[in-house]
Amino acid sequence: PKERFTSILREFIYPELEPLGFKFSKSKPAITRQVGDIKQEIGFYGSKWNQGNVVCIYRPYFHVRSKSYGKWLKNEFQIGSTYEFLYSSLGQVRKIEGWDEGKYGHHSYSDYDFAKYDNEELIQIIKKNIIHAGIPLMEKMSDYNNIIKDCMDNGLKGSAPRLLDFCYLLGNKEKAHEILKWSSDINFVNHVVENSNLRKIKFKNWL
Repeated sequence: PKERFTSILREFIYPELEPLGFKFSKSKPAITRQVGDIKQEIGFYGSKWNQGNVVCIYRPYFHVRSKSYGKWLKNEFQIGSTYEFLYSSLGQVRKIEGWDEGKYGHHSYSDYDFAKYDNEELIQIIKKNIIHAGIPLMEKMSDYNNIIKDCMDNGLKGSAPRLLDFCYLLGNKEKAHEILKWSSDINFVNHVVENSNLRKIKFKNWL
């Protein structure tokens, strides 16, 4: 199933994204592009139940990474490069604004079964969703200010430590204080509290 789906991705979806600066990954079913320091990735997770022509399920995801942010984290907090993510859909693409689930996606993660549905129809709906929903989202989430606003609008208080980093990098003290107040009740999530306190200490003189 992986070879089959990778071939579909390369032959029928990638050609429309190549003019936008995307490159086809050599190691996995994914398409990426570099925009300055930012790496945007459109990829697909395969189901562990995939088997021949019986099950061929793939789940789309969107990632946005920043090498400079990862390097900054490593220098400031000795945190590894795996933390260079600015955004990850974590498979929850159906929550993306403008995403058209149609009759094809199933489960809460928008899985697409290429053994169950007409492949041409799946290709068209996936291309539509990537171009009209996924790419605009990645472009939006490549900006620190947009990430801060999105996380706060959606009540994602667990992201507070990362948002404080962005405020520091932007030089926005006022927003940093707003985030500290907004996230003051997250004492039930130990690692978030620890990371937030780490920022308070590190940014003490700045705040």
